[in-house]
Amino acid sequence: VPARTQTLVHCAEAAPDSLNPQYSTSGNSYDIAQQLYEKLVNVQRGSLELEPQLATGWELADEGRTVIFTLRQGVKWHRSK
Repeated sequence: VPARTQTLVHCAEAAPDSLNPQYSTSGNSYDIAQQLYEKLVNVQRGSLELEPQLATGWELADEGRTVIFTLRQGVKWHRSK
């Protein structure tokens, strides 16, 4: 079993412009953000099907204009300022 560490080491071709994926569209920043954040849902590799990640389920409401997510047990939500 590998030892756990508190340090993330990432080799990249350039420094990220942000570690917050809401504020960046660069590929390098996206690659790093994928290691730091989980999404509500993920797209299954090789298909267009959605699979749960932080959300255990979701439903459409308001004639498809609203998506209601059910979060996995124990998930803590954080809003960025």
